[in-house]
Amino acid sequence: MENQDGGTAGMMIVLPLYERYVQINSKKSKQNWLVYLANDLTLKGRPEAVIFWTTFRHGFCHLAMPLEVARNRKPLPKARFSTDFSWRPTFVTEPGNQQLICLDPWKFIHYVMDKYDKDPTLLEQHPDAPLLGNPYIWLMLLYGCLAVSSW
Repeated sequence: MENQDGGTAGMMIVLPLYERYVQINSKKSKQNWLVYLANDLTLKGRPEAVIFWTTFRHGFCHLAMPLEVARNRKPLPKARFSTDFSWRPTFVTEPGNQQLICLDPWKFIHYVMDKYDKDPTLLEQHPDAPLLGNPYIWLMLLYGCLAVSSW
């Protein structure tokens, strides 16, 4: 897509799918979901998981961009995107004490979608209801988004 905005659309789709994955597997392992998320993304515990989730999930799913200020009016780290970064969110401090979360959105999207490729039944395991009768429809939707990223 023009200006490489496909990563935004991809994150808006994949973050709820990742949320579903984390909720399912944290219940199976009897862990707090934020602790599970921190372990899965190799973050430094629950505090980083909360910041990542607030910045990315709440930001992309409510505003279509990373959130910059939490509900308590506390500033959040700035999101920095680059193909030079990892699939996992990495917290860094720039000179001047500017906090950043660095991420390659497409590597993160592929990281999450690989989980669904390996086990498409994840789409049907959440207690709220299955997404659709055919779980592959959601995978096709995301892969359609991935294809658009190369336009």
